[in-house]
Amino acid sequence: MVALLSRAGCFEEALLFIRNMDLDPDSAVWGALLSACCIQQEVKLGEYLAKKLYLLDHRNGGLYVLMSNLYASKGMWDDVARVRQLMKKSGGDGCSGTSLIELTSFNEMDNNS
Repeated sequence: MVALLSRAGCFEEALLFIRNMDLDPDSAVWGALLSACCIQQEVKLGEYLAKKLYLLDHRNGGLYVLMSNLYASKGMWDDVARVRQLMKKSGGDGCSGTSLIELTSFNEMDNNS
């Protein structure tokens, strides 16, 4: 519902809906609202929501991507560069991670069967 209202540009109604929710809004709710800010190019509200999302989950790369896209849509290139730098520092750039591979020899596999 938050996504529908905010994508239609009804931010006040979306915020009222969030305030009246039985549960505390999580990062998915705030992220839906931030995503709509990108569509509607609402920078001030987007910055406010980005701060809320940062406090909830600063390693979520989606937050940085949405803010970078919002700034880019308004031609705010210095802010785009700043957000991308923050993304790299936080490890939320989508490239950071680890993998674990377990190796088993064919001899071990034969012995276990």
